[in-house]
Amino acid sequence: MKILLIGLGTVGQAFYNLLKNKGLADQVKYIVVKDPFKTRGAPEELIHFNWQELINDPELDVVVELIDDAEVAREIADKALSLGKHYISANKKMLAENLASLQAKKPQQTELLFEAAVAGAIPIVKTLQSYFEAGEVLGIEGILNGSTNYILEEIAKGNSYDLALAKAQSLGFAESDPFLDVSGWDATYKLSLITQLTGGPQIPPQAIERSGLNSLKTLIPPGRKPKLIASWQVDGSNTKVGLEYLPLDHPLAQIPAEENAILIHTENGGSYLLRGKGAGAKPTAWAVYSDLKKLLERSPALV
Repeated sequence: MKILLIGLGTVGQAFYNLLKNKGLADQVKYIVVKDPFKTRGAPEELIHFNWQELINDPELDVVVELIDDAEVAREIADKALSLGKHYISANKKMLAENLASLQAKKPQQTELLFEAAVAGAIPIVKTLQSYFEAGEVLGIEGILNGSTNYILEEIAKGNSYDLALAKAQSLGFAESDPFLDVSGWDATYKLSLITQLTGGPQIPPQAIERSGLNSLKTLIPPGRKPKLIASWQVDGSNTKVGLEYLPLDHPLAQIPAEENAILIHTENGGSYLLRGKGAGAKPTAWAVYSDLKKLLERSPALV
């Protein structure tokens, strides 16, 4: 197996470190980065700067793309899939806007995997794809953004919004520009992906009702917790992302810090709660690695 890793930022570095720990680092043939002056935690001979010059290499089996730029990620995905290379991505914006078209054009035996794009370390993609039959899931509600959950937990403790955001940034849970998180767009992209995983048509991100932390009340109602909740129902109703003030006995009210959690409501099995780390380099890298492991299990010829 030969891997082209595109992006060696916080998540990319954590993923590469995980491969080293698992004895798989020698499977990485190239690593593409953007900044030629930044010190990298990988052998110098692996580092390159132009993915277009590398992606046609017939020895490459897998492209792992871990960059922020959705337009470039789409270009890479198109090219990789057209060449029949398996593709793993954590770019939720690119995937939410292009998933259907990418799946339609990829060769039948080529995998497009994106566990890390939805809920951090929670295996929600694999669960929805492999455990439930089409029509079994009636709806979901969940916390899909660890940055905002951390901020809201700090505010509930009495901290100001500015202090809570600064703490989230210092811990690596929020970006220096937190717009996508606090505006609700990050959770909206993830919810859009979930709507397709349930067997129904994907609801585009722009069609989902969205609000963020801008609607946070100065005073939190007694006996309630503010949470940024993403919700969807099988009939298409109540598909939205926004602040809700949950009673303290609600299963999502006590989800702490940067964790994510998803309630899956089903026809026959009742409700399931999945929870885990939703922000941070290691949980995201683990989700990327889980896709690689799944790919190896499905394609033993790559081992």
